[in-house]
Amino acid sequence: MPPYSWIHLENVYWVLAGGAIFAAAIVLARATLAYTFSFRKKTDAEIEKSAYDFGDGVKEYNRPVPIFIWLVGIGYFIWAALYVVFSGIRGLG
Repeated sequence: MPPYSWIHLENVYWVLAGGAIFAAAIVLARATLAYTFSFRKKTDAEIEKSAYDFGDGVKEYNRPVPIFIWLVGIGYFIWAALYVVFSGIRGLG
């Protein structure tokens, strides 16, 4: 058995971590009505009152921003900052 056979185990860990993050993102995206980021909880009556009706059953509500959107935005900026630092340290780009 070659001594470098455990190198591929790191790839398995990356795949499992990516799958776990992807699954968590799907759960947060599906639960956007339950998990939101706001300082004041709105009642269903307030949300329904602020709805704009476009006709044919299409409505636009003024709801708080889902936490999934916050996490995607914050994650993007963290990734961008780390990418710039990593590229600067390694001399890439």
